[in-house]
Amino acid sequence: MGHAGGRSRHTVVTSFNLDIYRRYGYRFVDSFRQRFHSVVGFDTKWAADLVIYVEPDVAGWSDLHDISIIPYEYASGLLQYESAVRNFPALCGRFGDRYDIQHDATQARGLFIACDAMERFGGKVWWFDADVITHAPVTAAWLDSLLPDTALCCYLGRDGWSYSETGIVGYNAEHPKAGDL
Repeated sequence: MGHAGGRSRHTVVTSFNLDIYRRYGYRFVDSFRQRFHSVVGFDTKWAADLVIYVEPDVAGWSDLHDISIIPYEYASGLLQYESAVRNFPALCGRFGDRYDIQHDATQARGLFIACDAMERFGGKVWWFDADVITHAPVTAAWLDSLLPDTALCCYLGRDGWSYSETGIVGYNAEHPKAGDL
């Protein structure tokens, strides 16, 4: 069920800088290492590959030796987009001394990164915010149940909230409409 070169059918992507990694990103990485596994015969394999898109200050860290690291600038259009919206505080969720994530256009970075990963790796790509902590085993079968082969994408809905949860979003690069993203 893997891809050429031994890659998993699932790829989890996230992004962070040095400050985010030190504050909470390391907990995301630790929980991934502990919970994303599948047992195939007598072998334990990752249920998904983890790829972290980073600002230059994170690349090369020795504690991320088992994780693929990709610089932000490799995600097509991401740096140009973020540079354009940074000139407008309201587009970055800043209103005086107040911050509102619901109005922060830089949060679209996850979509740029997911699209890059879909082209780069194929299969099913999962955007996980860097503050996501998994508390139970995550298997490839469970990921497939959330994003079946017939679906283009999925997200976690939240009952009673006016906004859907976008901290975990799945994209199926093998879906016939994937090229429309």
